[in-house]
Amino acid sequence: MIKHFGFRNFFSFKEGGEVSFLFDKRVRDTVPNRNGISYIMGIKGGNGSGKTNIIRGLGFIARFIANSADTSADSKIPIDSFFANKEPSDFVIEFCIDESNYIYELSLDAERVFYEKLSRKLKREVVVFEREGDKIIKCLKSIGEIKKVKLKTNASVISLSNNFNFNSEMEDITSVRSYFNSFVCNVGYSGLSEKFSSLDFRDVSKLYHDNDSIREFMVDFLKSMDSSIADVKIIKSDSESPDEASYLPIFEHKYEGGTSNLVIHDESSGTKVLYKNLAVYWYVIKKGAVLALDEFDIHLHAMMLPKILDLFEDEIKNTQKAQFIFTAHNTEIMDYLGKYRTVLVDKSGVESFCYRLDEIPNEILPNSVLRSDRKISGLYLKKKLGGVPNL
Repeated sequence: MIKHFGFRNFFSFKEGGEVSFLFDKRVRDTVPNRNGISYIMGIKGGNGSGKTNIIRGLGFIARFIANSADTSADSKIPIDSFFANKEPSDFVIEFCIDESNYIYELSLDAERVFYEKLSRKLKREVVVFEREGDKIIKCLKSIGEIKKVKLKTNASVISLSNNFNFNSEMEDITSVRSYFNSFVCNVGYSGLSEKFSSLDFRDVSKLYHDNDSIREFMVDFLKSMDSSIADVKIIKSDSESPDEASYLPIFEHKYEGGTSNLVIHDESSGTKVLYKNLAVYWYVIKKGAVLALDEFDIHLHAMMLPKILDLFEDEIKNTQKAQFIFTAHNTEIMDYLGKYRTVLVDKSGVESFCYRLDEIPNEILPNSVLRSDRKISGLYLKKKLGGVPNL
């Protein structure tokens, strides 16, 4: 699980931004969490404030750690500094995998990695590896083989581990790469991607067709959203080649004592979005992964959002400690999230900055005003909290 992550000199963030999923002891009994770490975090802010760049930053860290070695040696690193200045961009992320706590640090620009470090924290901090430029300057004795590998200037050491057959198990590096490789994010270097996973409607329909448990998960959720839906059946076309087969979802709606069938194109935009995304929610929850979505609330009614968030906060459903971080324009969702799970993004001139609501100093906004049992949306709309557009 992510404990916190931050970055500096990244797109619209010059001095930096940090998002913490950690709660102190007085909060743990009032907000769903796993050992003081939140399952969800919501980001709010005006258009152009920079909230997408928080999702972009987390997605970049995950992809760079897990897959950057797959790019060619002369490829540029997909990153922009604040208004193209020449300083490096810096990242840090603290996370836990099972009982192991890690800190990953990175400094780079679009051309090369300047510094990279992975540490493991138990009773004391142990450096798994430390890199300066193209050299490993320190590493655990058990993974000494990585010193023999020629590092790529545009790739992480962790991602390179997948390209070599080492004699040692490389346990720390392998588990960290696997963790970040499971991340799902819908924002890349160029912005929001509608096809944020490898799944399109055909892929999703095949997945539902081949796996009854995933289909049942999807059907149960859609039925709770639309009381007229009785079932969703997946029809496979006849084809000699499995690769050419098509899969068509048929939505059965209760009508005048019977059922009436609709194809996916006849369904509402909200149902289409959920039909596709529920497969992703299922994957992330079963994998114990992290889901990072920009504009999570597109096409969805405000009352549907807490129901989706509950998938992550219900410990019976989310046994693998999956997390969900998202941006949303919907304001009512702030009342569900409360001050401990709401991050606001604002701008000073052209520079973005962010803060969790409980981090607002008492002299600026007294705790008696921003209480946990009080609706936040009203204060937000009255511009008491920041993070609103200047119209």
